[in-house]
Amino acid sequence: MATVSGNMVTIVGAGTTTITATQDGDANYNAAPEVGQLLTVNKASQTITFNALPDKSTADADFALTASSTSGLPVSYSSSDPGVATITPPNTLHIVGAGNTMITASQAGDDNYLPATPVDQNQFISNASLQNQTITFPAIADAVYGDAPVVLNASASSNLTVTYSSDNANVATVSGNTLVITGVGTATITASQAGDAAYNPAPDETQTFTVTPKELTITGVIANDKNYNGNTDATLDLSGASLVGVVGADDVTFSSTGASFVSANAGPNISVITNLVLGGADVANYTLAQSSVTASILPAPQVITFNPLPAANTNTTPIDLTTYASVNSPLALSFASSDDNVASVSGNVLTINGPGTAVITASQSGDANHAAATSVDQSITVTLAPSTVTWNFGTTVGAPFPSSGLPVNNLDVSAFQSGNDRNSANNGTLQFYTNSNSPTPAFSGLYNVGIAAYNVDFNPMSSAYFQFTITPDAGYQVTLTDLSFGSRSTSSGPTTLSIRTSADGFVSDIATLSPAANSNWSLYAPTLTPITTSSPLTVRIYGYVTGGTGTVGTTGSANWRMDDVTFEALVQAQAPCTGTPEAGSITANEANFCGSGVTDITATGFTDPASNPGVSLQWYSSTNNVDFAPVDGATGATLMTGLLTQTTYYYLQVSCAGSGLSDISNTQTIAVNAIPATPSISGANSVCTGNTTTLTSSAAPAGGSYAWFNNGNPIGETTQSINVGAGIYTVVITSDAGCVSTSSASHEVIELGAPAAPFVEGPRNVCQYVGTSEQVVYTVFPDPNVTSYNWVVPPTVNIISGQGTGTLTVTFSATFLNAANKQIRVTGTSACGQTPMTIKYLVAQIPSTPGAITGPNNVCDLIGTGATAIYSVPEIQGSTDYNWNLPAGVTLVNDNGNSIEVSFTNAFVSSVFTVSSGNLCGVSGLRSMTVNRISPSVPGPISGANNACIFMPTASNPSGTPTTFSVTRSSNVTSYNWVLPAGVNMIDQTQTATEDVITVQFTSGFSGGSVSVSASNNCGISGSRSLVISRLNPGTPSAIDVVNTQSCPNRTFTYSLSAVPSNTTDLVWTVPAGGTIVSGQGSASIEVSYADGPIAGNVTVTGSNGCASSATRSVAVKLAGCPPAPKQAVKISPAISGVEV
Repeated sequence: MATVSGNMVTIVGAGTTTITATQDGDANYNAAPEVGQLLTVNKASQTITFNALPDKSTADADFALTASSTSGLPVSYSSSDPGVATITPPNTLHIVGAGNTMITASQAGDDNYLPATPVDQNQFISNASLQNQTITFPAIADAVYGDAPVVLNASASSNLTVTYSSDNANVATVSGNTLVITGVGTATITASQAGDAAYNPAPDETQTFTVTPKELTITGVIANDKNYNGNTDATLDLSGASLVGVVGADDVTFSSTGASFVSANAGPNISVITNLVLGGADVANYTLAQSSVTASILPAPQVITFNPLPAANTNTTPIDLTTYASVNSPLALSFASSDDNVASVSGNVLTINGPGTAVITASQSGDANHAAATSVDQSITVTLAPSTVTWNFGTTVGAPFPSSGLPVNNLDVSAFQSGNDRNSANNGTLQFYTNSNSPTPAFSGLYNVGIAAYNVDFNPMSSAYFQFTITPDAGYQVTLTDLSFGSRSTSSGPTTLSIRTSADGFVSDIATLSPAANSNWSLYAPTLTPITTSSPLTVRIYGYVTGGTGTVGTTGSANWRMDDVTFEALVQAQAPCTGTPEAGSITANEANFCGSGVTDITATGFTDPASNPGVSLQWYSSTNNVDFAPVDGATGATLMTGLLTQTTYYYLQVSCAGSGLSDISNTQTIAVNAIPATPSISGANSVCTGNTTTLTSSAAPAGGSYAWFNNGNPIGETTQSINVGAGIYTVVITSDAGCVSTSSASHEVIELGAPAAPFVEGPRNVCQYVGTSEQVVYTVFPDPNVTSYNWVVPPTVNIISGQGTGTLTVTFSATFLNAANKQIRVTGTSACGQTPMTIKYLVAQIPSTPGAITGPNNVCDLIGTGATAIYSVPEIQGSTDYNWNLPAGVTLVNDNGNSIEVSFTNAFVSSVFTVSSGNLCGVSGLRSMTVNRISPSVPGPISGANNACIFMPTASNPSGTPTTFSVTRSSNVTSYNWVLPAGVNMIDQTQTATEDVITVQFTSGFSGGSVSVSASNNCGISGSRSLVISRLNPGTPSAIDVVNTQSCPNRTFTYSLSAVPSNTTDLVWTVPAGGTIVSGQGSASIEVSYADGPIAGNVTVTGSNGCASSATRSVAVKLAGCPPAPKQAVKISPAISGVEV
C-alpha cells in the first residue's frame, strides 16, 4: 500500500496499512514505545477518451477501436446493434450490415482504480451497393423563452425530405420542420434522412442551441416611509403591483424576501432594495428585473418620561435626575431649574440649596435622526430639615434631660418622665440603671431608664409609660416627624408598646410595636404620621401585655427599660392669632356610669390651633364643680378621662397667645353612681305538691326595685317577698340611678309529692339463718323526704334494732320454717304524706342444682405429675355447703366450697365428677362432668425431602449438607419420638409455635429407609408416621451452548447448560490443554480463556451428588493460533488521511 523512506511515505497501491513510528533511544534515553497510525489509500478515479468514429460501408474491412483510459488499464467495447456491427476481442469492430449502432467503451477498474464512466460513439455503416447522401444543417440561433417558433432548413444532397427530432422536449419540440420553444435550457436537434431504394441513409447532423430565461418586470411597487429606528429594514406595498411579460397562462408569482434602505439614516427619497423574487410552477423560465423605488426615513419622535420628584428638605443629598427622567432614544437629556436658590442643576445632578419650590425642566433637542422632544416639567418642594433630639441618659446617674440636639430654636423640650410604675416605692420618679447586659445594638451613654410595668391588658390608668413634652414658643408651631428608641423587656415585661400623644388626649395609637420579652435590647423606629401643633405636645409610650395575667406585684423590679430615645421635629413660625378664639362645645361619648368608667369627651366648633397659629387648647376638671384644675397633657380636641370612680366635671379652654384672650366651653358632667350590694334570698327549700312557699330578698336601697328570675327567666315579680312553687330562683336589685346589682346566689325550691313505696334490700332465702341467732339486716333505699319508717314482721321474726329507721336488724326462730306468714312489711312517713306499703316475701327452701362444672376435661398432662387442677361451679344463693364426689385416682388437695383443687394418680381412668349444694332446708340435685384420659393421636404427615443423595457427602462437600424433617404439633402431646434409619444422624430437635423439627445429617453409609415419628403424653404413645427416603442419581447434563465472548489475543468463551440437572449437587467441568476455567466451576456456566496457540480437545461436564455421578456431556474444541499482535507505535499527529493511488 505504501513504502517509507526516511520520513517520506510513498503510495504504491489502494488499501489499508499501519505506519509505525519508533525511536531507539541513546545513551541518555530509553527506547520510546512504538506508536502506529492507520493509513487508508482510497482507489483512484479514471476517465475514458473515445473519439468519434468515421462512417463506414459494408464494403469496408474490420478496424481497430482506439479508446484509452487515464489509468492505463485496457478498455472493453460493446455494440448496441449486432446486426450492424459486432466486437471481436479485444478491440476490433466487425462490420455486419448497413445502419447505425452505438459503440460503448468501458473500463471496470481494479484493486487501485474505480470503474470509469462509459463513453458512447455512433458508428454509421452504409450499404456499398447504394449511393451515399449527406445532410446540410445550418446552425440554430440561441433563443429567449417566449420567442416565436423557428423554421428548420436542413437539406439532403439526395433532395430527399429531411426529418427532425429534439432530445429535450422540455426545451423545444419539433413538428414537421417547425421548432417550438417550450422552456429554458439546451436542446440538440437531429436532422435525419432514412434513404430510399437508391440512397443509403444519410449520416445524422445535429445542431445544439440554448434557450435563456425571459426577463420580467413588476409595475406598481411602492416603498413605505418609516420613522428612523437605526436599521435599514424597509416595507413594500405590493397591493397594486403586477408582473409584466409573462408568456401565455404560465404560473408565475412574485413576493419580497425583505426590502431594505441603502442607508439607515433619516433623509428623503432614499433608494430601497426591493429583493423581489419569483415563484410559481413556471418560474424556471423567467428572470426578474428589480424595481427601482425610493422612500423617506423620517426623524424618530422622542418622548420624555419624567416621574414626580420626591419630597426634599434642606438635608436631602443631591438627586440623580436620570433616576426619575428618561427619553425613548439614545440621546442624553438636559435639565434646568427655575430657581437655583431652591435647587440647582449640574449635568444630571440636582442639588438642594434652600427651602421653597422650583420647577425642573427635562428637554431633548433632537439630531439628524431624532425630532426634538416636548419638554416636561416636574416641581420639587424643599422644606426645612427637622431638628433631632436624643436622650441617652448620660454618663452619671440621674440625667433626665436630652443629651444631644439642644437647644432647638423656639422649642422647649422637657425632662424624660415615667408614669404608672407598678412598684409603689418609686413614687413616680424616673429610675436609672446601668447598661450591664451588653445591649445589642450598642447604645450610647452608661445608663438607661426602667420601670416596673403591670403585665395586663392596656388601661390608661394602670399601664406603665414613658413620656416627654415639646412646647413651641408663642407664635411657633412644631411638627413631630420621627421617633426611635431602644427597648428591652424581661419575661414579665411588656409585649406590646403603644405610642399616643396629647394631641387627641391620648385616645388613639399613632403606632404600635410588639417587642420580644426575652431581655434583649432592640432598636425600634415606628412609622409616624407627622403631627403639627402650636400647643404643648406630650408623646407617651405605653407598655403592657395583651391578655396578661397580672403577676407583677407592687414591689416588682424593673421589667421594661428604654435608652437612646430620639425624636425629629420641625419648628416653624406662625402668623399670630388675634381676638377671642371660640371654645365651641364639648360632648361625652358616655356621661353616666355605675361604679366606675372611662369615656372620651370631644370638642366641636372650636378655633383649631392647626390652622390658627398661637391658639392652644387646655382641658380642666373638678370633682366638686367648683375647684377646676388643668388636666396634665390634655391639649388636644379629645380628652380620654381615664378611670373615674366618682362624679367629675370638665370644660375646655381655648386661648390665643397673640391677643391674650381665651374662651371656655360648656361644662360636661360625668356621673359615677353606686352599684347596689348583691342581694341574698331567705325562705324554705321545699314545697309539697300544690302548695307555695315565701321567698324574701335582702332590702334594696331607697328608691330601688327588685326583679325575680326562675331558672334565669324573669317571672315579673318586683316586690321584696314573693310566693313561689318549685323552681330555682334568683333576684337582682336596681337603684334609682339605674345601676344593677350582681345576681343573688340561686335558691332552689323542690316539690315534694307523696313519697314512693320503699325498696327493701336483704336476703330472701333465709334457711341458713333459721334458729341460729345470726342477725340479718334489711334496709330501704334512702329517701331524704321520708322522716320515719314503720316495720311489721311475723311472730317468728325477732326485731333486734332499727324500728322507725331505714335499717332493720332481725333474727329468725326455729319455728319460722313451718310458719305461714313469711312477710316483712314497711311504710314511710314524710311532711307530704305516707308511702305505700312494701312487702318483702321470704322463703326457706333448698338451694338450686349447681351450674355447669368448669375445669380441664383431659388430664393426661396432670396424671402422675403432682400438678393440680381447679374445678368449680357458680356460687348458689342460700347454699351453705357443696358436696363433691370424686372417682378413684383423684386426690382432693383443697376444698373451697363451690371450687376444689385436685391432683391425679396413674390409677385414674376416664370418670365422672359430681357436685350438689345444700343448706338447713335440704340438698340440691347433682351436676356432673366427665373427665377424660386421652392418649395422643398419630402425628400428621412428615415434611422434608425424600431424596437423600443431594444431602450426602461428596468430594467437594465431605461432610454433606444438613436437612430438616418436621410435623405439626398437637395440643395433647408432650413430646415427639423420632426414629432414623442407619446412616442418618440427628443433630438437633427443636419446637416452634406450630411444629416439632429435627435436623439430620446423612452419611455415606446411608442406603435407604424411612424416617418415622410418634407422639406421647402421660396417657400413652401414639402410632407412628413414616416418610420413605430414596437414593436418586443425578441427571445427565443438557447440550453445551458455546459463545465466543472475546477474540484474540485474549480470547474467551462461555460454555453453558440450559439448567442444573435434576438431583445434582455438583457440576465438574474439564477443558483442553491451553484452556483455563476463569469462573463458574461447579455451576451451569463457565468462562474459559485460551492461550494464543492452537487449541484442540473437548470441554466436558459431569454432574454428581452424594450417591453417584451422571453421564458426561462434551463439546469439541478446535481453535487456530492467534495472529501476531501488531506493534504499538508512537503517536503520529496529525493522522494520515485517506489518499488515492
